[in-house]
Amino acid sequence: MSGRWIDQQVLERLNRRSQGPTPPPRRQLIEAFCRAVDWRDAQGRLSLSSANVALRRLEQRGLIQLPPMAPRRKSSVARGLFDDGQSLPALPKLRS
Repeated sequence: MSGRWIDQQVLERLNRRSQGPTPPPRRQLIEAFCRAVDWRDAQGRLSLSSANVALRRLEQRGLIQLPPMAPRRKSSVARGLFDDGQSLPALPKLRS
């Protein structure tokens, strides 16, 4: 998966932990998975994003089952453009 060979025992252990009576958060499982398969980036940090993608693919194939993703928190800062009341600059003339 993602250019890596993943041992079936690692997936079974991950499945057992995620299906227990009090499963850990998804991120904690991904961190444990990275440590188990020694998935790190060039700086030696755990490759959480890449492992998350790989685990989602394995989940879609029915090979593992993880707890649902935590809902995203609403940001207190609105996103997008705000009207400052000034007009936009004129567009440059293009050559034909």
